[in-house]
Amino acid sequence: MDKPLDTLRIERLDQDGQSLLRAPAREGLSPYVALADDLGRDQWREVSDVAQVVAYYLRCHPRVEAVRYPGLKGDPWFEEASHTLVGGFGPHVAYRMAGEWYRLTCVPCDPRDAVMALERLLKGKP
Repeated sequence: MDKPLDTLRIERLDQDGQSLLRAPAREGLSPYVALADDLGRDQWREVSDVAQVVAYYLRCHPRVEAVRYPGLKGDPWFEEASHTLVGGFGPHVAYRMAGEWYRLTCVPCDPRDAVMALERLLKGKP
């Protein structure tokens, strides 16, 4: 069954792409910890698993210029996040395409469905 973009929530970030990253830079990882508490352990793990797969997919996509996700080893927050966040790195993945930053918020779903929906979306627009 095809659920076109039900698995994706994408919003454009400000011009420098820092809207997603400003709060963690100012407050450490506390917004992620609070979100983890709000979602609960099982849902946090599920959305983190989806986001991890999506982040790796985006990192390899030819149209994507940059990816920020604390679960990627090259991310500036990886070291701190790996010691702070329990059960995953959260649902938010930021990516830059055509010079603009976007934030994708993953929801509980099959990671393959999320990647396929994202692939269909990236063929035409962010």
